Amino acid sequence: MQNDEARALSEAKTLLSNTGGEPVQALHDVVGECSKKIRIRSSWLGAAREILDAIQKAAGVDELPTIESELQNIVHEIESCETDIGRLEMALKSLETIRAHVRTDIENEGQVARRRFQQAIDSILAGLSPYRHLNRIVVDEGGSLGLNDARLDRVVEPHLYSSTGQLNCAALAIFLGLAVTATLDRVGFIMLDEPVQNLDDVNILNFIDVVRRVAKSKQVLMSTADRNLFLLLKKKLSVWARAEGQRVVFHDFREFSRDEGPIVTAEVAGDLKAA
Repeated sequence: MQNDEARALSEAKTLLSNTGGEPVQALHDVVGECSKKIRIRSSWLGAAREILDAIQKAAGVDELPTIESELQNIVHEIESCETDIGRLEMALKSLETIRAHVRTDIENEGQVARRRFQQAIDSILAGLSPYRHLNRIVVDEGGSLGLNDARLDRVVEPHLYSSTGQLNCAALAIFLGLAVTATLDRVGFIMLDEPVQNLDDVNILNFIDVVRRVAKSKQVLMSTADRNLFLLLKKKLSVWARAEGQRVVFHDFREFSRDEGPIVTAEVAGDLKAA
């Protein structure tokens, strides 16, 4: 019995790896096809037995051994189909169990990932914005976004109650929250292009603090056309890099020459050996 179950599970795994569509449906189709074949062969067998009974009543019929042989072949085919159906039903049962476990694991992992994501964006938004009004981003299972706070008993539409700067803070919190909680990350770095648009001075300083926190676990690539912001980043991140043993590279686009192309200078701050 255990060998039959192992063989059935092996067949289920083979279907899982070879079937391009839904493997459980594929097994259902195979079982249905075998059942159809059995019904057809069974009807043949019934008709053949009736013919055999009629022939047996007559004496001296030379075709009787041939008919008996053909009937025996049909019986063997039916028994083979019944055996195949039994194995396929066991494989189908095993596959249904596997699918149920996988679905449960996916749901559990999804809940854990949503909690981690929610915690990350809450933490980042708290670091970006010091205000307590509409300071929590709510992401439902369908991916819709809303805002609320400790005094609200409902979720509100972000674009109806937030300034452009607050919306940018929310967008940064969501983007960075996804980046720092991603488990399937093949690149290992975060790219930010002009990330502080429409932010006031307080939010900009808070953003730099958030970047320093994120940069401890992810490489951050940031670009800006605002020279004042560049100099501020250079000043604050250089001090941080030296204190934390990190490495920061500042690329400064100085000018564009028709002969030499773009002229860019580079300056490294912090630990020169750090990756």
